[in-house]
Amino acid sequence: MLGVQPTATADEIKTAYRRMLRQVHPDAGGNAALFRMVGEAWAVLRDTGSRAAYDRHLREGEPKPKAHSDPSPQETFAQAYAQAAAQERARQEAAQRQWVAREQHEAMRQAQAITDEARTRPYVIAVRSLRQRDQRAHLDKGVPLTFVLRWRRMRRWLWRIVLAACLSFGVLGAVSSDLNVADANPFYMLLYLPTALFGALLLYVPLRVFGGIALAIVRAVVMPRRAMTGWELQEEYLATASRFKAKPSPSR
Repeated sequence: MLGVQPTATADEIKTAYRRMLRQVHPDAGGNAALFRMVGEAWAVLRDTGSRAAYDRHLREGEPKPKAHSDPSPQETFAQAYAQAAAQERARQEAAQRQWVAREQHEAMRQAQAITDEARTRPYVIAVRSLRQRDQRAHLDKGVPLTFVLRWRRMRRWLWRIVLAACLSFGVLGAVSSDLNVADANPFYMLLYLPTALFGALLLYVPLRVFGGIALAIVRAVVMPRRAMTGWELQEEYLATASRFKAKPSPSR
């Protein structure tokens, strides 16, 4: 128990006892049963008579059990030590298995979180780029994100097309007027640009209004949808984006 030889001196036994005591003390994280057994071993070995009886028992071997005889202190000590050591080994092995399982689970969880974040990042970026009205149309009303993104691009090009058309009409009107362009009054020529911008604004606003009404009609009549969760909307967009990404480019 103390890890000493049968020929060890009293000082060697005392040194070994103190060393084992520091290792198995409950305050140092040791086992209480082993701590008690170390104390019992020290109680046997520090006494000359008890030590001689213990050494004699080891030399003579295991005596035959007598009928109705109680086990000797050495037998009780050996059995208790073996049982406590087995329990301590089982406890340490169970704690080691639990620690390994927790570490593996945490590593798998972190790897899955990194994978999920990388996979869903395009959706998060696309939603954050929308205005609040477009976000509500997608998140609250279930409009597909691809449809919202296309509508946003169409709105941007709508303003450019209307402005370019009005400017073109203004320039054509100035050139094709009855007056000679070279002889025309510069003041009236300067009025064509703000007039074209004002006309573009007059055309753009009703187009936006009618476009919003048309979008609502399409959403309500042409493509009615059930209530969808945020996860379903996200997976729908990611599946659509992956199909477009995986589509091979036409060969030239």
